[in-house]
Amino acid sequence: MGLAIISLDAVSSDDLAYLCTLPAFYGLMKRGCLVRDVDSVFLSNTYPAHTSIVTGCLPGRHGVIENTHTQPERKTPDWRWMRSEIKTTTLYDEAAKKGIDTCSILWPVTGGANIKYNMPEIFPNNGESQLSVSLKNGSKLFQAKSYLRHGKLLSGIRQPNLDDFAVASALDAAKFQKKFGLLLLHLVDVDSHKHQYGPNSPEARNAIKRMDFRLEQLLEAYQEWDFIILGDHGCLPVAASVNLNALWDVDGFFWHHAGGCAFLKDQGGISREGAEGITRLLKEPGAHIRRLIAPEEMASGGLDGEFILGVEAAEGFCFGDKNYSGQHGYSLNNPGYQTFYLASGKQIPWETQTSGGCITDIAPLAATMLGIPLWDMDGSLAVPMEE
Repeated sequence: MGLAIISLDAVSSDDLAYLCTLPAFYGLMKRGCLVRDVDSVFLSNTYPAHTSIVTGCLPGRHGVIENTHTQPERKTPDWRWMRSEIKTTTLYDEAAKKGIDTCSILWPVTGGANIKYNMPEIFPNNGESQLSVSLKNGSKLFQAKSYLRHGKLLSGIRQPNLDDFAVASALDAAKFQKKFGLLLLHLVDVDSHKHQYGPNSPEARNAIKRMDFRLEQLLEAYQEWDFIILGDHGCLPVAASVNLNALWDVDGFFWHHAGGCAFLKDQGGISREGAEGITRLLKEPGAHIRRLIAPEEMASGGLDGEFILGVEAAEGFCFGDKNYSGQHGYSLNNPGYQTFYLASGKQIPWETQTSGGCITDIAPLAATMLGIPLWDMDGSLAVPMEE
């Protein structure tokens, strides 16, 4: 008996029309409460969002403001893999205080976390092997067994192989589930295929169908458990990427590309040349800039401490030097960009639906389902609960 939280990365509220036709999701929906049209957080990328999901706090409070660090000197910057990046308490920290152990499989920002069964999402970036960097930052025995039993499923970090491996590891963990009461599982198949082929592509729809099959397996393995199935952000179609650093090269400044938005880092003091350059760039048609990010948005995302300003890409565009057909990292006022969560459990009324709120509302819901006292959060309990 416990709570399984399963993240379907980049599955949006718009995907629910199809999801609700699939057997596992539909069956769970009939036994629970579906919350539609839920806002992500700004910045709406995977690591800030997943940290908000387990802390109940906006990025400006928990400190994980973006997926990657700003490292102009590096071809591939480090991601914010480590628990030490988080400035607040988390659901798994509060669960441990109640004597509830956690099994976490590829959940973002859990490297080095105090989690009993921990397979962090962390990838080698300095010549180490995947196995060595995983074992160093997670639970050695738990991970070693998973790699020995299911490593043949992997093909690097390619999908759907990685999610097949993650689910196989979670199904193995079900055999000793009496040893833990909270499962955190992050699945990325849909996100990967939306990036590559676009959010409305047949490939993305097939990835959603695979997610339902995986959910069916997990429901069978974790019988009598409570479940929260969730998305973390939406995904918008894009036709082209824009590299702002290639358009505007001024010493002392660097544009951090974050998908649908980009942020300017001042590394040497704002000069007259730099200020004039910003003005010219904002008017440059080839930059495909929709608008400046408002100060309150920068503050809520914690981005105002590191960057002097932010911009959002025009419709159909994103920022960076890679070509995508779908992208996230946009502001929250884009149509078709919201996500969802679905709760099913002993305290959750059946066949109910509601809408609105934010993914920060998931942490107080999960804590209540586990009987954990609520802590200071930005989110609030938005699902009706039964005694």
